[in-house]
Amino acid sequence: MIAGADISRTSPSAHRAPGHARRAVATAVLMAASLLAIWMVAILLIDNATRSATEKARAQADVAAHVLEQFMLRTLEGIEANFTLLRARLLMQQAGHEEAAGFIAASLLETAAAGRFGLLQVADVDPEGRLRWSTLPGFRPIDLSDREHVRVQLTPGAGQHVSAPVVGRTSGRSSVQVTRRMEDDSGRLLGIGVM
Repeated sequence: MIAGADISRTSPSAHRAPGHARRAVATAVLMAASLLAIWMVAILLIDNATRSATEKARAQADVAAHVLEQFMLRTLEGIEANFTLLRARLLMQQAGHEEAAGFIAASLLETAAAGRFGLLQVADVDPEGRLRWSTLPGFRPIDLSDREHVRVQLTPGAGQHVSAPVVGRTSGRSSVQVTRRMEDDSGRLLGIGVM
C-alpha cells in the first residue's frame, strides 16, 4: 500500500447522492406546484361555471317572474271586466232590459264554460247573501251569508276580496273566490259578484 493514501473508497453512488436528492426534491416541488396549479385552474373553472349557471338561473327566474306577473295582471283584468259585466247585467235586469241582460249573461256563461281567466263560475249573490244567479248549469239558490268572502262585501266601501281556498257549495270544487261589492250609482248594495 501506498503510504498516506486513503484506502477507503467511496462508491460512485455516494458522490451522486447530494445531486440526486436535489433533483428528487426539485421534481417533488415541481409536481406539487403543478398539482397546485391544476387545482387552482379547476377551482377557477368550477367557480366560473357556478357563477355562469347562477346567472343563467337568475335570468330564467326573472323571465318566469315576468311571465307570471303578466299572467296575473291579465287574469285580474279579466276578472275585473267580468265584474263590470255582471254589474251591468244586474242593472239591465233591474231596468227591465231583459234582452240586454240575456246577452251579457250569455257572454259570462261562455267565459266561465271556457275557463277563461281561470274562472270556474261567475255568480251573483243578493244583498242578504243568497246565491241568485250562476253560470254553473243547474245551480239553485243557496245561502252563502256565512262565507267570509260574501260577508266582507256587506260592508260599504269593501273592495275586491280574495278568499282562502274553499270548496264551493255550488261547484263542489276547491277554489279561491274573488268577490266584489256591486252597487248602484247612489252606493246602494245591489249584490255581490263572485268569481
